Amino acid sequence: MLRFLLKSAIWAVEASLNTPERKGARGERKVHNALKEVIEGPDYKVFSDLILPTVRGTTQIDHLIISRFGIFVIETKNMSG
Repeated sequence: MLRFLLKSAIWAVEASLNTPERKGARGERKVHNALKEVIEGPDYKVFSDLILPTVRGTTQIDHLIISRFGIFVIETKNMSG
């Protein structure tokens, strides 16, 4: 019985860590860190998780890179399979 309860508790914790929101946040964090590591410098400015007002409310941009070479918008999806 104790083994069953322990396995159930572990499953519940794992399930709570793998919600779509948490998986998405982890993916966005990984991309943000990679962008900052690779392209941050005098020619680039990296912004992440921007909330912008729109006519219908707001919209969210995962990553925005502004440089003298252009403006780049990156939408992050953390998927497997």
